Amino acid sequence: MSIRGLVTVVIGVVAFVVVDALINAIITGTDTGSVIIQTLLRVIVAAAIIVGVVMSIGVRR
Repeated sequence: MSIRGLVTVVIGVVAFVVVDALINAIITGTDTGSVIIQTLLRVIVAAAIIVGVVMSIGVRR
């Protein structure tokens, strides 16, 4: 498996886990607006880091 394929799988798994946890928190009522915003910010930062890594891998080749 290529590195890009591996990174894509990791992104998919992380996104699924985050969305699943967010939906569970909303359904159970334990999630507040600030937690949703924090979760979204974490996802955005993680995505930016992963995109940066993938782009740097692409540049090296």
